[in-house]
Amino acid sequence: MEASVTLTDAIRQSVDGALSERFGGQVRITKTQNFRYSNVFRCTLQSNGNVPETVIVRIPREETARAGRAGLGSERAALEYLSAIGNTLAPRYFAGSAEAGFLVTEDLGPWPSLLDVLLGKNAEAARQGIVAFARSLGMLHAQTAGDRSEEHQTALPVMGVPVAEHWRQVRDAVAHLGLPAPQGVDGDIDAIARLLNEPGDCLALSSGDISVVNCKIISDSDAREPTANSSIVRFFDFEEACFRHALADAAVLRFPYPTGGPPWRVPQEIALQVETAYRTELAKSCPIAEDGNLYERGMAAACAAWAIIRLARLPRVDAGPDRDPWLLLPSNWSAPTPTRSRRRQLIAILEMCIESVQRAGEFEALGGWCELLADALRERWPEAEEELASYPAFS
Repeated sequence: MEASVTLTDAIRQSVDGALSERFGGQVRITKTQNFRYSNVFRCTLQSNGNVPETVIVRIPREETARAGRAGLGSERAALEYLSAIGNTLAPRYFAGSAEAGFLVTEDLGPWPSLLDVLLGKNAEAARQGIVAFARSLGMLHAQTAGDRSEEHQTALPVMGVPVAEHWRQVRDAVAHLGLPAPQGVDGDIDAIARLLNEPGDCLALSSGDISVVNCKIISDSDAREPTANSSIVRFFDFEEACFRHALADAAVLRFPYPTGGPPWRVPQEIALQVETAYRTELAKSCPIAEDGNLYERGMAAACAAWAIIRLARLPRVDAGPDRDPWLLLPSNWSAPTPTRSRRRQLIAILEMCIESVQRAGEFEALGGWCELLADALRERWPEAEEELASYPAFS
């Protein structure tokens, strides 16, 4: 169990003061709710003015660079940037202090995450939700592509995808474990790195952690017949915000599960709807989305990069333990707690990499080696032979 996290009196007073200044009247926190596994709080406010009933307060985890004070600074810069260009796909920024160590943003409310819906029992709601997720991601990328204002150039850096450094780790790992050596693959790795690290028109804002967990599906209650187009997905957790190749984020549409979660599948016909929704929005700013060959090549590169980054963990995954319970479940979950196999997940990532490079007709040497590696790992790990299940909503 993680130790309980609380807001100190000093931070509460600092937040009260910052919000009082922000809204021009006395504001005070009266109640806090800590979200599981995080330093994030929903805070109820008392005031005499036009102030939100609740806000979200983040404090740093000093032991981790990602969630430390630098992360809060990145999140603030990203949210202020999005507000400045009129983008509403993220929470509004209200107040913050690097010195005191807190960030206050809009509370997106009790809407479900996409993961909650995918783990539910309503297949149509899940379909609408994942299509809306893709559509909103395309909107985020299209609205920020090529629109990087000078005032945010230092606060929100351009980041490459670290393919080359992870590839060195992968080569060392497969040699150490006696797995098939990658022969003639380096040329593909270089091409993938160049494609992703020279994004051109596809340079867009990334939260740094786009996933089915870090979002809320907000439905239009006035729509007579709700569809994916009557829902909007709003993203949160911008602690690693940066500008990078849009398709580096879009790979999540082919790996629709959290980094550590079970590799549940989405039905193929819905997966096609998902990418169509994303491409339709992205095409408003990025010509690559209108060219099927260029798009598939870019997605193959992004999926290959993700596979390489995850393969760098091979020694740890091989050493085990392999299976543990998956605890990020909706509050109304009544079925047995699902478990995840890290080995099966890694094989699933390899399988999607292989499928993506074959669809694109690119990076054939890498794809051939990934097939050899996947076969060797299935022989080494019997659990990696299990059939992938669909998300519960589609089961």
